[in-house]
Amino acid sequence: MARVESGFQRWIDLNGAFDVRDSLIFLNQPGGRPKPVVLQAGPSRPTIDRMTGTDHTLQTMDWTGVRAMVFDMDGTLLNTEHAIVTAASQTLVQLGHAPLPAAYRMPNMFGTAADLMADVLKERQLPMPQAGKAQLGQWFEQHYAQQPPHGAPLYAGVRAWLQAARDQGLALAVCTNKQHALALKGLEAAGILDLFQVVTGRDSCGVAKPAPDPLLFTLGHLHVPPHEAVFFGDTHADAACAQAAGVRFAWFTAGFGTDLVRQYPRVLDFADYRGLPLPTVALA
Repeated sequence: MARVESGFQRWIDLNGAFDVRDSLIFLNQPGGRPKPVVLQAGPSRPTIDRMTGTDHTLQTMDWTGVRAMVFDMDGTLLNTEHAIVTAASQTLVQLGHAPLPAAYRMPNMFGTAADLMADVLKERQLPMPQAGKAQLGQWFEQHYAQQPPHGAPLYAGVRAWLQAARDQGLALAVCTNKQHALALKGLEAAGILDLFQVVTGRDSCGVAKPAPDPLLFTLGHLHVPPHEAVFFGDTHADAACAQAAGVRFAWFTAGFGTDLVRQYPRVLDFADYRGLPLPTVALA
């Protein structure tokens, strides 16, 4: 852990103070430092992994010392699958190709917009446009931004669980590979933007997950070291980011991830926020 803390301190030393104009937003900044908490289970209920059918029954978890929880967005807080497929289909039509079938499943639901579209082209055996991969991603994001504001619903139980965490003094943040402006739009439409103190997008620090930089960037602005945080995500890009940053990882198995996540260390696998232990303030 000393190596992780040293690396985190070097990051703080290099980056120093921040400016909210740097593609980062702070909301409802609480006074003082977030309280350490213990997460204690309420009534246990089974949670089923939609991918494997595995029954993950939650047990009591002791996360003493946790001061912050950081969340991926797509496939972790919001079910954006329909909006992503629609935007991908519209991008193909823009390029002169046939739209995607109605029941199409994306070959890849993690990474940047350019990554998503590159994998769609490969799966459909279509050529990369002459404008290149980066422009392809920009076209996708333009179409995504035009999707109905309420087209990406929250996973069941998300709002209530986040509110309970905030009520117990936890610092909450989002760290996503989506552009910052699109992330803000999606969180606001879902009615949970007010619960987060920090929202970090792909363009907030110039690097995307699975690199640890976005997560460390987020924690730096929360003033919370890696060992006092948990990162919630659904894909192996999230898991790899957490491991590289020295942050504990909680896997939302009902999201867009695959079995690749299983090769990374995790403190929790869960498929339903309604079955998650509610955070309670740690006793002295």
